[in-house]
Parts: sequence; C-alpha cells; structure tokens
Amino acid sequence: MPVTAGPIYPGIKDGLVFAIDPANPDSYTGTGTTAIDLVDNTNGTLQSSGMFENTNAGVFDFDGATNYIGFNSINSSGDISIVCWVYLSSYHVAPTHNPRILHNYDGSHDLQVIIREDNVFKWGTKTQSQGIGISNLPPLNEWLSICLIRSGTSYKVYYNTQEKTGNSSIPGDPQPSISQLRIGADIQGSNSNGHLEGQTGPILIYNRALSASEVTQNYNRLKGRFNL
Repeated sequence: MPVTAGPIYPGIKDGLVFAIDPANPDSYTGTGTTAIDLVDNTNGTLQSSGMFENTNAGVFDFDGATNYIGFNSINSSGDISIVCWVYLSSYHVAPTHNPRILHNYDGSHDLQVIIREDNVFKWGTKTQSQGIGISNLPPLNEWLSICLIRSGTSYKVYYNTQEKTGNSSIPGDPQPSISQLRIGADIQGSNSNGHLEGQTGPILIYNRALSASEVTQNYNRLKGRFNL
C-alpha cells in the first residue's frame, strides 16, 4: 500500500482551524523544538527536540513522563471535531495516570481527549460533567485514528471509521472554548500523571461537526501511511 506523507490536505478543509503533521516540513522540519500549525502558521513548542521519529513518514514520540507539545491561542467554541492519529504504548490507568492525548484549557473549562479510569475513554469539561464514556479503551501498539465530535450537547467518537457507543450526551456546559492547547500532557502542568506514552501523527481540529462520510474521507486519506 503506498505511503501517504504530508498534511491532511487535500482532505477535508472546510472548518479546519488547526492542523499539525510531523511528516510535513512546513509543520516540523525534523529538528528543533518548534512545531507549526499549518492553518495559520502559529508556533508551538516541543518539550524536547528528541521527540521526532522518522517512521511512518514522521511522527512525534511521547515518553509518558515529560514530553508534550504546547500551543497558545487556539480558539474554537461551539461545535467541534478533533482528529488524532495515535499509537498508544500504555494506558497508565488511574489512579496512577490519566494520560491526555490532547488537552485544552481556558482557565475554567477543560476539553480533553483523555484515557480515563474504569475502562472509560472520556472527553469532557474540567468537572467531567459532560463527555463521552466508552466501555472499551483504544487498542495498544497499533495506529488508530480517533475522531471526537461535539454537536450541541451530543457527542460521538470514532475509532478509524467505526462509531463507538457509550454515554453520548451528558449534561453540562456544551461550549467550552479552546484558548490553550497541549498535546500529550495535562496543560495545567502540575499534574505529572497526565503524560501520554506513545506516538502521534497528524492532529486536526475543526470548528464544526464532521459527518460520518467526512470522517471516512479523512481516514482514507492517511490510512496507507500507517499501514491500515
């Protein structure tokens, strides 16, 4: 199967507000500690220059202890879709760990792609008053596209192209904003238990809810790169 390198383009671009891809030299040159958002050229900072690995055309590697990528001023309230290509090496199940694939914080609300305790994969606010709980955690040691979608107070999650069932509409504030973004760790910084162990490829954020067909289109665009 041919390798597909570079960013998600020409995948779904409508509503795209953030995109990074370690395989694209416009997003990461392969050296240094600067990652660049392909949508508006905003700089982010890698915690370590050794996080890049030249596999699957280029990935970021997270050690489960200190590594993360930080961005500021990523703002998208209301409906949202988050696409994360991720290879998980460990769950670090709570109470020891609550690893974040992606964490957004505006000072009072959290919006998290988080692996939670009790075999629940949850996306919610700071108080966990809303989100989506799924009875089966993502698989370990294989590449997976996780797409989380919020439309009003309803939530959906896809593993690759398969929608997963769970608590899809939990009451709470439906529109926490994104004003800061951290990939691979708790954005508040004091929580050493929030670090991801594994790898990430492209990460995309949309300011709207993707349809099922759009989820499939984005997946098909990059599945060859990850041998799927």
